[in-house]
Amino acid sequence: MTHEIETLVLKTDVRGSLFEVVRGIPEGAQTYVFSINGGHSRGGHWHRRKIEWFTCVGGECQLLLNGDEGKAPTEKVHLMAGAPVSVKVFPGTKHTFFSEDNVATILACISESFDESDPDTFFDR
Repeated sequence: MTHEIETLVLKTDVRGSLFEVVRGIPEGAQTYVFSINGGHSRGGHWHRRKIEWFTCVGGECQLLLNGDEGKAPTEKVHLMAGAPVSVKVFPGTKHTFFSEDNVATILACISESFDESDPDTFFDR
């Protein structure tokens, strides 16, 4: 299995909207936000031990997933801030974000903090 998708409950009222992204964040996890400009991609790597959760919080983009360290066929997940989902990406799954024509903003949580001396981040050979 390369990933799991959980549809998030979007609660809205006159003040705005709210949705929960990840419950039970592992100790030592890291949370961060990144953006993808229209016509560009980010990621294109996999991890051997880390699990990541991704949610689009602004705009929309495609998440391209390839299991078996990028050798398996591509699966596409469309991410939109207006229809939030949390995508849990398992180790060994190459993940690449692509935004066609808008700036997409992604909230990410990874199961362990980045360590420059042991990044556990691999790109195509």
